[in-house]
Amino acid sequence: MARGILLAGLTVGALVVPRLARAQAHPDFSGYWVLAPDESEDLRDKLQGSSLAAVVERPLPSRGARPRPEGRGARGPDPDEVRNARVTIRSVLAPVEVYHISQQRDSISFLPASADSVITVPLNGKPVTRTTSLGAVEIKAEWDDRRIKVERKYKDGPKVQERYALGLGGMRLLVDYTVDADGLPGGFAFRRVYRPGTPDDLRRDIASPADSAAGRG
Repeated sequence: MARGILLAGLTVGALVVPRLARAQAHPDFSGYWVLAPDESEDLRDKLQGSSLAAVVERPLPSRGARPRPEGRGARGPDPDEVRNARVTIRSVLAPVEVYHISQQRDSISFLPASADSVITVPLNGKPVTRTTSLGAVEIKAEWDDRRIKVERKYKDGPKVQERYALGLGGMRLLVDYTVDADGLPGGFAFRRVYRPGTPDDLRRDIASPADSAAGRG
């Protein structure tokens, strides 16, 4: 009798453990994702009255311009660095229309339609340097419960944190952004929402330069 109870317990345990493992497993973000503008935050509204509005709207300094003096002979900020920072921020705020995400066990790969190549980052929280259309960027990615947290640090530019999560039973990709840069106390946060797409969506976006902001990714 005791043996029968033991075997029954082992059988039940064998059924429960895989279910628990599946429940605790990380979600899979792989797939093609297309921006859903009607479900995403409108940055035009959020920028109104924010300190970031001046950065986005102010004219870019000319390349090679001399720094302006700032009293008592002190040099002002390097115009090229200011220009690079503003270009990067503008590019970060420009929406990625289509994503192709490929998730492996220990890494994740992103291919925005505007990018020159796939960007693969290990999911161990250790920073790696990748080359993008905006130049070298230090990227690190790691799991945060059932979300993936990605941090990007651009040279002469902002630090951008992205948190990826799935919603509506896996039918939506939710991306929460926080942009930290000089003159932005507390950062600037917003959300973009993506719906499932197809490879054709990616090909169309790549073939339509008018819809792809230069430098995204």
